[in-house]
Amino acid sequence: MKLKLDENLGSRAVELFAQAGHDAATVASEGLFSATDEDLIEICRRERR
Repeated sequence: MKLKLDENLGSRAVELFAQAGHDAATVASEGLFSATDEDLIEICRRERR
């Protein structure tokens, strides 16, 4: 499963999802701080997350 974790979730959450075999990207690692929900939804659609 491909996920994008919001800025309120830390690196431990990314680690747990990765250990479970998921592809987890974060809003923080992609510089998307304070992006609107609408923008994040569109980005996730493009990335098929």
